[in-house]
Amino acid sequence: GRSLNKEKKYCLFFTGSRPKHFRYAFPFMLDVINALPETFAMTPLIVISPFIKESEAEEAVKKAKAKNINCLSGNALEIMRISHFLVTIPGTNTAEALYMNLPLLMTLPLTKPNAIILDGLLGLICQIPLLGVWIKKIGISLTLRKKPHFALPNIIAGKEIIPELVGQVTATDIANKLISIKENQIRQIKENYLLINKTNSITEKINAFIINY
Repeated sequence: GRSLNKEKKYCLFFTGSRPKHFRYAFPFMLDVINALPETFAMTPLIVISPFIKESEAEEAVKKAKAKNINCLSGNALEIMRISHFLVTIPGTNTAEALYMNLPLLMTLPLTKPNAIILDGLLGLICQIPLLGVWIKKIGISLTLRKKPHFALPNIIAGKEIIPELVGQVTATDIANKLISIKENQIRQIKENYLLINKTNSITEKINAFIINY
C-alpha cells in the first residue's frame, strides 16, 4: 500500500520512465541499496514510474520485496513531498525535485552504453546494426566532454550544487557517496534551491528543461 510513515527519512530511488532505461536502472538501484549498511540513516524506497508496463512493474516489486526492499509503483509526487532525499538517473524528475525542494544525487552509470536511449537523428543512426553501437559510444563520449552537468539544479546554477556521479560508476560507488552525505550538506542543497528559486524564473527554467529533454 501507499501508507508511509511520515516520521521516517525516506531516500527515494527512481529508475526511469522509459522501459529500456528501467530494465537497466532497476537492478542497478537494487544493487545500490544492497550495498548500503544497516546503519544507513535513511529508509530506501524504490518508486517505479506509472509509464512502466503493469506486468513488468509488478514483477519488479516482487523482486524488491524478496530482498526486503520497499518498492512502490505509481505517481511519485505525493511521496516526494514527504521524502528526505532522492537518487535518480537524469530526467525531468530533477526538475520536479528542485521545485519540491527535495535534495538529490543524480547518477548516470555508463557501464552499459547500449542502455542509453538517444533521441532524434542520432538515435536513429545508432540503431544501425554493429556500426550504431560505435556511433553511440562516440556520441556519449562527446556529450560528456561538452556538457558539464546533467541535473537541472546544476544546469541552472552553472555549478555542482547537487552531487552527480557520471561515467564508469558502480553500485558501490553510489552507496559510498550516499553514506558520505551529511545532514549539513542536505541543508545546504535546500538553501541553494531557495537561492535558485529567488534569482531565476524557475517555472520557465523547468519548462525549458522538460521541452529540451
